[in-house]
Amino acid sequence: MPPGSRLLAGFALSALSAASLAQPDRVAQNQQRYAEVLRAAIDEQWAPPATTPADASCSLDLRQAPGGRVLSVQVVEPCGLDEAGRLSLLAAVRQASPLPYQGYQQVFRPQIRLGFRVQDEDPVASKPRRWWQRLRER
Repeated sequence: MPPGSRLLAGFALSALSAASLAQPDRVAQNQQRYAEVLRAAIDEQWAPPATTPADASCSLDLRQAPGGRVLSVQVVEPCGLDEAGRLSLLAAVRQASPLPYQGYQQVFRPQIRLGFRVQDEDPVASKPRRWWQRLRER
């Protein structure tokens, strides 16, 4: 093997190694983005009752089919929402179904746990909601 080709082969191997090391980071980022998109789709449909305490949080276990259709959803204990808050969150999941799927096929997970937190409605916090609603209406 000529000396230059060894150097080229070594460079190709190191570039391949760097790409394979970067791949898990990209997958993790895409999985995180996917969870954020799912949370946003559900949050867009969720109107917590006035009785729900501000900053209360709750996690849900979701089962979904490829395509985003929700098969089942369960509240994970402990959940800081009252009964009305829980029912409204479960209803929001059903209303958001099918959940976003296009573009996330590689990181799609049929079972996923998502956390939600009640936030005070203020103009700054509601900007992302309005943006998401406009996006969905297109």
